[in-house]
Amino acid sequence: MFGPDDAFLNTLVQLLRRLPIYPMFGRGETRMQPADVEDVGEAVAELMQRTAAEAITVECGGPRVHTYEELLRTITRAAKRETHIGAGAVRRLASLSVGRRDAAGRTGSTRNQVELMEIDTVVSAGAPALPTGISPRALEDILQTILRPA
Repeated sequence: MFGPDDAFLNTLVQLLRRLPIYPMFGRGETRMQPADVEDVGEAVAELMQRTAAEAITVECGGPRVHTYEELLRTITRAAKRETHIGAGAVRRLASLSVGRRDAAGRTGSTRNQVELMEIDTVVSAGAPALPTGISPRALEDILQTILRPA
């Protein structure tokens, strides 16, 4: 999910602003289908209104599937920056930060987080991106709001 206060895209934007290098996990081929947090919230609210007793599974995704590299390029173009590093360096950086805590008590990236970034996160083939009646918003439509300095 993405939104103005999300942890994923905002972290990428902060890294972009602070570092002269930028992490690209794997070869950038991991597929992602980011969904707007407001669209997901609307889907949850709609599903809570259901009166049917049978259980259903709903997957939420945005209108477009991006590779990780495409997602990075979209963000860096919008932020007017473009620098990347490879997975090997990201893995080394993650291994250095395992178990370390910052002043707020948060731990750095872990090897597991890096490995998870190499797994496709898209809606299953044939499944709708969101429940019927919700028109998903694209990352590109929300990106400038996310890029605004805090």
